[in-house]
Amino acid sequence: MKNINQLLKIAIACGGLKHSYGSVIESPGCELLKSVVNSIDFNLKKQQEISLPLPENDGKIKTMNAMGFMTPEYDMITSKFIDFAATSQHPVLDGGAAYGVATIPALKKGATVIANDIDQRHLYLISKNKMLTVDDKERLYLNKEALPNLNLPANFLGAVLLCRVMHFFTPENVTQMFKNVQSWLVPGGRFYLVVMSPYHYSLKGFAKTYEHRLANGDKWPGIITTMTKDYIPKYKGKIPDFLHVMDASVLSKIAADNGFLIKHLELFGHNRTSKENGRGYIGAVLVKKDGEENECN
Repeated sequence: MKNINQLLKIAIACGGLKHSYGSVIESPGCELLKSVVNSIDFNLKKQQEISLPLPENDGKIKTMNAMGFMTPEYDMITSKFIDFAATSQHPVLDGGAAYGVATIPALKKGATVIANDIDQRHLYLISKNKMLTVDDKERLYLNKEALPNLNLPANFLGAVLLCRVMHFFTPENVTQMFKNVQSWLVPGGRFYLVVMSPYHYSLKGFAKTYEHRLANGDKWPGIITTMTKDYIPKYKGKIPDFLHVMDASVLSKIAADNGFLIKHLELFGHNRTSKENGRGYIGAVLVKKDGEENECN
């Protein structure tokens, strides 16, 4: 069996990963990696010096590409991912990593992490985080491909985290993401998900619409295309207008349809403001079947 460094060298050469130090690695049978995605040169040394945006009044930090916010503290699902990543003998993927709220503590616990984000500036800030030691950076790999289309080998990852990322996906991309993660994970690997629910406090009145659609057989009842117009106008220019929320029934069906076992599934809230109702997000820990389908420890 190839060790973790051998696997990463193959993925770097074939699939668009770049080491946090910016080196290019060759692997037999693969072309030299010249760019990360869409022929855009990914050179951290050429990245203009930037700083982390100042927090909003509620402490959230806006992303630089208007794809929402990163909270400076991580939730219970992300905490589970970090703890599991520390024990994994395989690389783990932090998809939509933003400024590294999950990547950095996972590295500090000894994990090998692929930090993925479509904005190179976010990845730059992760790589420059002062908490990271030389050893940590040796286990950090960066990728700026748009999910779900990472070109990773099958049976390669120990775990995948998508925290508050999948609710920006179209139904087609949700389906493809599940198929890809099913392929990328080793047997027994875990898929950690946090998705905005229809009961989020900002979606006033939408829960009834969602439940009506669901009762009428709509496979994807959580699609919203006028987010800043109808629900959060103050965030115009900071979040997309498209949002795709889910509840437990929808998420569990997608998981089952794609061969995952459900280890953990629940509604929860961040409890960061007085408006939180404890049901704003659906969190899940899914497990790729490994032949012992009743074992989900």
